[in-house]
Amino acid sequence: MQPNIEKLQKLLDEVGKIREKHENIARLKGEGFNVFGILGLDENKHSDFIAELLSPQGSHAQAGKFLDLFLDILVEAKIIDNKLAYQNAEVQREVTLSENSRLDILLSANSGTIYIENKIWASDQTEQVKRYHDAGKNKPNFKLLYLTPSGKEAESAGNLKAGEHYFPISYQTHIIKWLEACHKETADLPILRETIKQYIIYLKKHITGQAQNNEMEKELNKVILDNIAEAALLTKQTNNALRALLEEVMTKLKEKLNNLNGKLEISIADVSKLQIVFSNNWQKNFAIAFVWQGQGTIQKPIFHLGVVAEPKKFDNQKVIEFFKEKLTSYEKKLKFPSEKNTWWLWAEDIQYEKLQNISSDESIIYIANAIKEYTPLCDEIDKNFRKTA
Repeated sequence: MQPNIEKLQKLLDEVGKIREKHENIARLKGEGFNVFGILGLDENKHSDFIAELLSPQGSHAQAGKFLDLFLDILVEAKIIDNKLAYQNAEVQREVTLSENSRLDILLSANSGTIYIENKIWASDQTEQVKRYHDAGKNKPNFKLLYLTPSGKEAESAGNLKAGEHYFPISYQTHIIKWLEACHKETADLPILRETIKQYIIYLKKHITGQAQNNEMEKELNKVILDNIAEAALLTKQTNNALRALLEEVMTKLKEKLNNLNGKLEISIADVSKLQIVFSNNWQKNFAIAFVWQGQGTIQKPIFHLGVVAEPKKFDNQKVIEFFKEKLTSYEKKLKFPSEKNTWWLWAEDIQYEKLQNISSDESIIYIANAIKEYTPLCDEIDKNFRKTA
């Protein structure tokens, strides 16, 4: 079945009308006000919220109800056979498994253990999933869950098999379905009910890109199925457009950096993650990085700019002091390493007002100038602050 141009335009028009209609409904219902959107959530805060709901000792005062509903999801997905081994589990955050391994969420019961690694935006560390599996594989009824927006497989699993040694799960399917089940159980608890609802809305808007409600999803499904060839063409063309965008950015950046020796890499995992990495003659896993992950849009990204390096290879405290001294004249929001995010030796947030369109001349110049500015600083870091042991 060949796509029809008139039907393609009709599809775009109908999708636009559906989106506008439900945006107006959401506005009238006050759904534009979202506390999670206002305060902003990083990966750790998502893990905090999920762990708090899962915990039978959580402040929600619902004992093991939400944990039980989560276990129902895992049974349905055939990740666990039954719930008995994991009921009344203790839930912990940021659990140290080894010197280089900190697990996001641990569920531990007398006869069962579940590890959850939450990866919304951050990339995998070297053999991260394999290390987690090795740490827990001898525990009774052990399951390792790899949580991402879409349920993709891990890049750090080595020769481990998804669905056997570890289990990819998604916000789009598993977490939202679980949260909707939790929401139904809180009809008589208005604060808890509305908090969960706001989190579901936030996830659909900012993490999974799903329709905001079931009615909108039904309407979109119908119009897509009525125009399936045109919808398939749009999906394919979206990927082509993103590839063209990367080629344009790469070409323009190389022109601006023609006198600077180094390797420039640009990649896009999906519509929620774009990264630009520049490395000079530094050793492996040390680079200047610009990463847009899940916030804003491709046309209006929120970048994190900074220096990334292999964890524990550098004296972070000396690097921090070095940057503070060198960048005193800059009005920039500096973010230094945390226990969870040790890859960033230093970073700043760049709001999209500074990069209105990633392929615009203004944006290319901004990024190129930043690479030129930070390259000599990186030379000094690599020379003076790399750990010898």
